[in-house]
Amino acid sequence: MKNKVHFLYKLLMAFFQGSNREERIQMITKIQKKMRADLLARGINVNSIIPMIGRDIEWFQIARHVFRILKFDRSGTTIGSGNIVNASSPIEPYGYLLVESPILNQPSILPITHRDEFLLASSVFDDPQWLGIIEKEELLVTYFPKRMLPNRLAADTLLGLHFVITPRGTLDEYYKVGNDMYMANPAPEKLFGSFVWEGEVRVQVNPRPKL
Repeated sequence: MKNKVHFLYKLLMAFFQGSNREERIQMITKIQKKMRADLLARGINVNSIIPMIGRDIEWFQIARHVFRILKFDRSGTTIGSGNIVNASSPIEPYGYLLVESPILNQPSILPITHRDEFLLASSVFDDPQWLGIIEKEELLVTYFPKRMLPNRLAADTLLGLHFVITPRGTLDEYYKVGNDMYMANPAPEKLFGSFVWEGEVRVQVNPRPKL
């Protein structure tokens, strides 16, 4: 696509502070309909496009926000003995996550750009026991680098994606708290607890989130 499609995020709800939740949703719905109609008039059907973070959605726009993982695409990357990650391409991400969140209009693609992030995702999706658990619960992910530049991109090469398993429905409840306050001011630690960027990292389990 030559011209970058600017998808309208529900993050825009943050600009309507002071209104109640129903009024803000109505405002966003009206704006969304107009933008979709404008794009369709230009020959762009947003319903046929799955936006990718880092390409159609800027990383800084989703920093510290939380997503539900729907699917793990290994993209040909394999794991050998000693947890050696063998990427299928030296220039493409290790893999991809199909994610959804109340802050987005539709499911989106989240690239996995760090080998440890790929190992973490694989540790869940390659384990039948964990796979059975996340089918009943929900596996969440957030992009939260240890050090961020002013544009909120990672300022180092440490792990940026963090994972947690929570009871089903947690993500939606999280974004409803305090009249949607986490839309404007995300607080992923409410779900993920203490963050670890290097050393022994693992997928967290939070059976009783305190929202």
